[in-house]
Amino acid sequence: MNQDFKAFYFKTEVVLTDDNENFLNALNHKLSNNYLLKPFPNPNNALNYIVSSYENNLIANASNFIKEASYEDDDNYFVEFSKIRSLADNSQRNKVISVVIVDYSMPLMNGIEFCEKISHLPILKIMLTGHADFNVAINAFNRGIIDRFLLKDSKNMLYNINESIDIMQKTFFEKQSFPLLSCLSANKNTLVSLSEYSNHFKDIVKNLNAIEYYVLDTLGSYLIISEQGHNYYFIVLTNTQLDELIDVAQSSNVAPDLLEKIVNKTHAPIFLKEEDYKVPALNWENLLYPLEKRKNYYYCLIEK
Repeated sequence: MNQDFKAFYFKTEVVLTDDNENFLNALNHKLSNNYLLKPFPNPNNALNYIVSSYENNLIANASNFIKEASYEDDDNYFVEFSKIRSLADNSQRNKVISVVIVDYSMPLMNGIEFCEKISHLPILKIMLTGHADFNVAINAFNRGIIDRFLLKDSKNMLYNINESIDIMQKTFFEKQSFPLLSCLSANKNTLVSLSEYSNHFKDIVKNLNAIEYYVLDTLGSYLIISEQGHNYYFIVLTNTQLDELIDVAQSSNVAPDLLEKIVNKTHAPIFLKEEDYKVPALNWENLLYPLEKRKNYYYCLIEK
């Protein structure tokens, strides 16, 4: 199973909590170019913000994207891909809180007490601590109260915080996606469990400088959004799907040059919109895109 599978990924908020306002402002300034930050010198205000944010959170419950199948279906549950796709158009998506960074030593409540109050939420917790409280931090980590701890006075603190945020944000989406991965993996046609596909998709994301992506179907097609704001569709197809398209094209008497491309599997009609499925095979030419072959699947990358 692909343990680092993410059904969706986008920029999320990071909450910073430290009663030392000078340190908090300096940290906010140094991190703000890379992350969406919400700084709070008062931990109670931070807690109120976090809890109220999760009352209407878009992705706090993975079951929002899973629906029970009717008795005629082979699988017990299926993923509602339209709901995942709609996240890309939701202006509130970047207000989802994925990570909190909290100082251990605060007068109103310490960092462990703070993290315990949000233990019911899927937020990943990073605690900053001094050398004197190192053993306390280890104990909190071992008990699962925090997900990571960092030395506040380390010379590599800023690098460590950046690295930790990146890891925790990825982990956040992997945890949110795990129920969906389990559902997809039950389908024998999915590609998301194949290392060939997983490594290929990571390369695509890296090469496109992607900052968002959303799974579109059981096989593992994605809508990918680059940092420059360009939309790409990474579409994957199997031999079985292409054979079915060949059958439709042959029975519809499509033009010989069009049929040759489909039969040779160098091109295929790609249905990006609902209305595309209603286009008769005779008019597939405008839906035709070139394919690239991999060992276990074909794919195309379309910029829209």
